[in-house]
Amino acid sequence: MKIKLITIICLCIVGKANAQRNIPHEVDSLAKHIAKSNDIKGLSIGVVFDNQTVFSKGYGLLKKDSNQGEINSTTPMLSASISKTFVATAILQLQEKGRLNISDSIIKYLPQFRMRGDNYKVITIRQLLNHTSGLSEGSNYSWDKKKNKGKDIENFVLNLEKKTLLFTPGERFGYSNTGYVLLGYLIEEITGQPFSEYIKTEILEKCKMHNSSFDYFNFSVDSMPFYYNNKGKMNHCCIGNTSPSGNLISTSTDLSNWIIHNLEIYNGSNPSEKLLLTKESLDSLWTPTVTFQESKTTLGLGWWQYHSETYGTSIFHSGHYDDYSVSNLVMFPEKDFGFVILCNDESAIDIVYNELSDGITEILNRNWLQKDAEMH
Repeated sequence: MKIKLITIICLCIVGKANAQRNIPHEVDSLAKHIAKSNDIKGLSIGVVFDNQTVFSKGYGLLKKDSNQGEINSTTPMLSASISKTFVATAILQLQEKGRLNISDSIIKYLPQFRMRGDNYKVITIRQLLNHTSGLSEGSNYSWDKKKNKGKDIENFVLNLEKKTLLFTPGERFGYSNTGYVLLGYLIEEITGQPFSEYIKTEILEKCKMHNSSFDYFNFSVDSMPFYYNNKGKMNHCCIGNTSPSGNLISTSTDLSNWIIHNLEIYNGSNPSEKLLLTKESLDSLWTPTVTFQESKTTLGLGWWQYHSETYGTSIFHSGHYDDYSVSNLVMFPEKDFGFVILCNDESAIDIVYNELSDGITEILNRNWLQKDAEMH
């Protein structure tokens, strides 16, 4: 029996070692080929397998046709709507602490929140999390002006008093960046801290995401890449300082740590570490609350799910900032692997979401199957 156990352990180690050796080479070859074939300006990719980062690398220049430097795995880049997963986690943290209940109406905690009409009064925190509140997709605001620093989220929310809901809360799905700004304001009011500070101390630092922040002013402009829109026009970061809906600036290394932390909560693989959420709270974020007709995609609270016959269920959030960036973060909890892609070239949106993401998924799944076969 002892010999059999030792054999099993050895097979596990060999299978894991083979996968960790193969994956970096395969992902690197795929990324180089796709970037070159499609003239993608810049990428940063992180890959997690078996509870650790096995690949993290950047491609391209901070500014094309210049000697300003290269993009690497620690280059701070816009993560866009991946940001929403951090907001959702913060809300569930506060629920665990008894500071709020996501079934409550938002005005219970924010009586100063006003809109035209009366139906806004029944918006619940849950409806903000799963985009069924009736709030608009988004509104322009000068987030990046230093004069607005510290008051930007509050000012944005209070200016909604002139707006009207698009539909009755809970009636249907309607993607809303505005809803996540409102959630950011809720976090500020309940904790008494600036949104970016709460996220930093209660989430980013605990996940060892030391090169990430919702505050644009924490970064040197020279350390960040330029961004390119669909027409090739070059823009410099950034769009919206501290915007909870999409302005997390992060790196592929840091976001790989985010993947690891979420998978650890799900799998219970690191019981000695103090985790951000309980498994029950994570399940509530990942459990579908919105379905779409004839679609394999569903929506939980701040996280999306895709149900594939080939690969199983993935948990993900993609991002797209008009004229700036594209991003995608994908996890396969049952198989304990995932990846993140950050891209500064808007024209590569379809390639990032499809060819590159599908290619990385195929590589990880093939190595997972090989490891599983070697273990048995």
